[in-house]
Amino acid sequence: MLKNYRASILMVLTGVVLSGCLSSTEKLAMLPEPKINRPFIAGWQPSTADISDKDAHRNLQQNYNEAVKAAASDMGWTIKPLVSTNDSNLSTTFDPARYRAASRYSIDAPDIGCDVTVKENERVISNCLVNVNVGGLKGMQTPDGVHLVTGDAWGFDQSMDHFIKLEAKDGRALPELAFSKLVSANLPNSIFMYLPQDDGTWLNGGEIVQ
Repeated sequence: MLKNYRASILMVLTGVVLSGCLSSTEKLAMLPEPKINRPFIAGWQPSTADISDKDAHRNLQQNYNEAVKAAASDMGWTIKPLVSTNDSNLSTTFDPARYRAASRYSIDAPDIGCDVTVKENERVISNCLVNVNVGGLKGMQTPDGVHLVTGDAWGFDQSMDHFIKLEAKDGRALPELAFSKLVSANLPNSIFMYLPQDDGTWLNGGEIVQ
C-alpha cells in the first residue's frame, strides 16, 4: 500500500495521469518501436510556464534517483552514490534536447555476490553498479490515454538516452527484471521502462505491459 501511495503522490506532483481504462494493447501501440538492444525509458511530463525546462529535467532526474533508492531498499540492497566526473551539462547548453545528467551507485548485496571495497585512498570499488542516465527533453504531443494538467508536454524516448540499468563488472547475472519492476512501480504512470530481454519487455507501474 505504501508503494501505491507513493506512486499516487508522484503522479499528483507531476500532474500526469495515465487513464486507468487504457488496455495493455493500447499502451503498447503508443510506445516507440525499440531500435536498440538495451534498456531505455520513454515517457511524458507536463510543460508549464512556471517551471523552466532545466527544472523539468532536474525533477525528472530526482524522480529516477528516488525510484532507484526505493527499489534498492525493497530488494534489500545497500547502495551508495559514486562521484561522477560529468554530473550534468545543464549549465553549458541552452538546448533541452541536449540536456544530460548521470548518476552511479555501488551495490552492496552479498547474497547476490555484489561487494563494495573501500581502498586506502577512500576510493570505492564495486563489482555491481546501478547506472542512471537522464537524457534530453523535447516538446511532444501526448498520445491518447495520457492526460496532463496542461496541453503542453515534454517527451523523451529512446533517442534521448534515458535509462536505468544494472551493471556487473565481473559478468555475473543480476536480477534486472525484479529490480526494474520495483523502479517502475515508483515512477509516475506516464513513464515506461523497456528491457530487451524476452524479445522485449515494457514495464509500467511495476507491471509488465503485455
